[in-house]
Amino acid sequence: MGSPAADRPDPSGLREFADRNNLSTDEPEALTDEDLARRYAETAQIAPAKRKVPTSGLLVLAAEQQRLDVVSVLLPKLPMPLAGGMSSDDRPYAAFRALRIITTGIDHETW
Repeated sequence: MGSPAADRPDPSGLREFADRNNLSTDEPEALTDEDLARRYAETAQIAPAKRKVPTSGLLVLAAEQQRLDVVSVLLPKLPMPLAGGMSSDDRPYAAFRALRIITTGIDHETW
C-alpha cells in the first residue's frame, strides 16, 4: 500500500473542474500520527464552548490525510445543529465535508 496521497482516487473530471474554476488542488500538508495526536491534545485543552472550530479544522486535516479512523473519532465531538440552523462546523456538514475530501481529494462542491 502506498502513501495516503497516492491511494486517493483521482477522478480526472473533478481535477479538470477544479483547474477550470481556480479551486485549490494542492497536496495537503503531510502530517504524522504524532502531529495529529499533538493537535488533538491541544484542542482538548481548549474550553468546550470554544472547541468546535478547532475540532472541525482538525477533522479536515485528518480527512486530507485520508485518516478515516481519526475522522470517526472526531465527528462525535462536534455538536449537532441547533434549531437556528446548521453551521459549517456542525457534525452533519463536517461529516459530509470529510467524506467529500476523502473520496474526491478536493474540498469543493462540484454541482
